[in-house]
Amino acid sequence: MKKLLALVMAVMMIACAMPAMAESTGDAYVFWYTFSDVYLSSVREALDSALETAGITYVDQDANATQTTQTDQISSAVASGASILIVNQCETGADGITQNIVDMASAAGIPLIFFNRSVSQEIVESYDNCVFVGTNYEEAGIMQGQMIGEYLVENYDAVDLNGDGVYELLSDSDSPVNDVLTASGSLISASSGVSTALNMGATYTLTADTLLSRGRTVIEDRTTSGSASFLSGISASQKEPESILYMVTVSYHSNSDNTDYELCYYLRLYDQLPAPSAADYLDVASDAWYYDAVDYVVSRGYLSGTTRSRFSPEEALTRAMLAQTLYQVAGRPESGISHYTDVPDDAWCYAAVSWASAAGVMSGSGSMFDPERAPARQEL
Repeated sequence: MKKLLALVMAVMMIACAMPAMAESTGDAYVFWYTFSDVYLSSVREALDSALETAGITYVDQDANATQTTQTDQISSAVASGASILIVNQCETGADGITQNIVDMASAAGIPLIFFNRSVSQEIVESYDNCVFVGTNYEEAGIMQGQMIGEYLVENYDAVDLNGDGVYELLSDSDSPVNDVLTASGSLISASSGVSTALNMGATYTLTADTLLSRGRTVIEDRTTSGSASFLSGISASQKEPESILYMVTVSYHSNSDNTDYELCYYLRLYDQLPAPSAADYLDVASDAWYYDAVDYVVSRGYLSGTTRSRFSPEEALTRAMLAQTLYQVAGRPESGISHYTDVPDDAWCYAAVSWASAAGVMSGSGSMFDPERAPARQEL
């Protein structure tokens, strides 16, 4: 399926590129988010083959998931007289970057194709020689759901491994470990088989203790010989309540558009709060080039978000932030006393600035530290 999609995308890009390159003698430059992505590798293979068949010379460039690298590559290609720019943009949802790429292509009169990773349609339409080739991710999700649903309907006897007529979550490819909902969408107790009735308009609290109790019931039901839901071969780790992934669905009817909706949540219980991660922040996309870096620093306490749900990756770094980061990396050692008049002893960065100054890591100018100023590259 992936190879077919890759071939279709390659053919579409060639169809878009051929008219634009009819009178051009330069190379086609293809800018890839990363060469390491398995799916993109299949697209690159199909596109390279299609370009060669069409007699188009091309240059593949790997941004290695770094947007600044890709932007520099595009700038160099424009300067070298590229005949067309084919861009798999690193950062999605970054309209400023998309506009910058469009402006470079437009100023040079070079045709531009964005592909695979969605970009603003409004920005694409601002340049006559610009198009986007790809799928609508919402439609793709719906199509995938429909394909899975059709497969389950047609092959239910084969996928209902224990023959109990209940849809189940799988911990691996072989053994279901927890009944979660029936074909009609009702929540089913693993042992009793009784649905949980919820009254419209009422407020219900689903506590961790409730989930834990349910999890233990499921484990007992699955591991007790003679039980209707008994499964042999469950590993020791699967017998622990912590191994269960709980799924909670909330269904409601919207009067505004007269449509039924269902929200699905997956929950896991922990004895203590897990370490922070990049996934905690709404403004750090999972496919952002800096995602792993954010995950690394926040999980170790070197940096934190500007709010509980915002990391503010585009916000400028200040000297105060830098001092705090270095202080965290150093293990928050004894900090001494700061004598800077612009860093009072009740400032959030006071301990960090005091330590950085005493350790000779950072310094101010006279009695001023200038905590809100962005550090220059030479200072780093």
